[in-house]
Amino acid sequence: MLHRAENAELTRTGWLPRRTWFWPGAGRPFELRLSGRAYRRLGTTQHDDPVALVCLGERTYWIFRDRFWWERDDLAVDEVRALVLDRERRLTRRIQRAKVVTGVSVAGGAAGPGSPVERGFTAAETRRGTIPDDVKSFVWQRDGGRCTGCAATADLEFDHVIPLVLGGANTARNLQLLCETCNRAKGGNLA
Repeated sequence: MLHRAENAELTRTGWLPRRTWFWPGAGRPFELRLSGRAYRRLGTTQHDDPVALVCLGERTYWIFRDRFWWERDDLAVDEVRALVLDRERRLTRRIQRAKVVTGVSVAGGAAGPGSPVERGFTAAETRRGTIPDDVKSFVWQRDGGRCTGCAATADLEFDHVIPLVLGGANTARNLQLLCETCNRAKGGNLA
């Protein structure tokens, strides 16, 4: 497993000869014996490919895109790159989903009374439309005219299991009956 080394640091000290030190975040610094050319090459290479800096005990420390990582699994360069890029991709998706659910536009700022495009959403993401009567009837029959959360029969509402802004649709598979209380508790969550 790859872990972020939050407090790790790489510094150069001295004049001639210059010394390169790696602080793993805890413990004592470790001197890396790098020439000026090797240090500059490290700085440019690590933007495209992870570079293994040092093995300290069971841990191998890496630098990739100006961030430090450590692992104990003897990972290869392509495996470290894949894990870091996957982590970045998941973080980006998570932030985008949070912005959509909380009403913050992708461009930044609060979603105001402007059009969906001004708020950073496409028309397809915000199109609520009317739930067709035959779909409503089917969902009502399927759910037995009761809240699927608590079995209440009063103040029922049609709830989108996957919200429209997250790609849900007005189909029977994506709709359920919830009472007002359960629907408010669920909010924009998928569960």
